[in-house]
Amino acid sequence: QRHRVARRLTPDQTQEWRPVVSRDGKRVWFVSDRDGAGRIFELDVETGETRRVTRISEATVPYALAPDGESLVCAAARDGDLPERCWRAALVSPDGSEKILAGDAMALEPEISPDGKRLAFTWREDSIYRKRRGSRSSKEPEIWICGLEDGSFSRLETDAWSACSPRWRPDGKALYYLGRGKGESVASVREYVFP
Repeated sequence: QRHRVARRLTPDQTQEWRPVVSRDGKRVWFVSDRDGAGRIFELDVETGETRRVTRISEATVPYALAPDGESLVCAAARDGDLPERCWRAALVSPDGSEKILAGDAMALEPEISPDGKRLAFTWREDSIYRKRRGSRSSKEPEIWICGLEDGSFSRLETDAWSACSPRWRPDGKALYYLGRGKGESVASVREYVFP
């Protein structure tokens, strides 16, 4: 019988979360509080060496690799000129530089389509901006799509009252997501196929 071995890759004195793995499995990016703030680090799986990627003091949380296989698609907590922290979709390059995607949309769980042209994200926050864009509810999460070339926004017309956690199918023709119908107490995995 074959035995499997689990091994620690990071020190046990710190808290780490939200790992994202490189396509070749040789690197893992994650958030760590090892220097007092939640920043993104990169781990070389073979050598165990880590390097800090982000330097900004506000939280930046990776969700997926960008189509280039090097940059990270993240949710970035930014105060901006609003009275409370809001989460923006951001593309973080290997050097730690950041590009905000989807303008001032409050975006969580972002992921870029395989062709790099669309950003899917969960919109959870109650905001006047959201109502201007055509949201049907100020309380339930919804999935929105932002055209990265033209800046267009559209709400994904799903069969769910509450929809979140969008993930692109590898061919880019569909999204998988968690959805809950009105009156349902649990969410289920659902698929949305683009026309």
